[in-house]
Amino acid sequence: MKRLRSRQVPTQLPVLKKQTHTYDPAQYKKMMEAFQILEKFFEGHDYVAGHNLTIADLSLVSSVTTAEAVEFHLKDYENVSNWLEKVQIFAPGYEKVNGEPWAMFK
Repeated sequence: MKRLRSRQVPTQLPVLKKQTHTYDPAQYKKMMEAFQILEKFFEGHDYVAGHNLTIADLSLVSSVTTAEAVEFHLKDYENVSNWLEKVQIFAPGYEKVNGEPWAMFK
């Protein structure tokens, strides 16, 4: 999960800060590699740390939804998308803490 964050920040931060409207291709490739690892991980796991929602999922969801907010194509990662949907449904207070602010950001 640390790999995702370390690859995501240099890729997405310039877009989030509106310094540019496009990704640096080399950084974007690194972020795609991190999402590919996450996609493979979720092939055999329902959640980050086992079969139940944990704080690990709540930590990761902010990274994944940030990627979605800057139009990273999550639909290309079916397992990640399925996991995100479960977290959005089952995480207590998800809509208030992450959903509403994300909607305002868009």
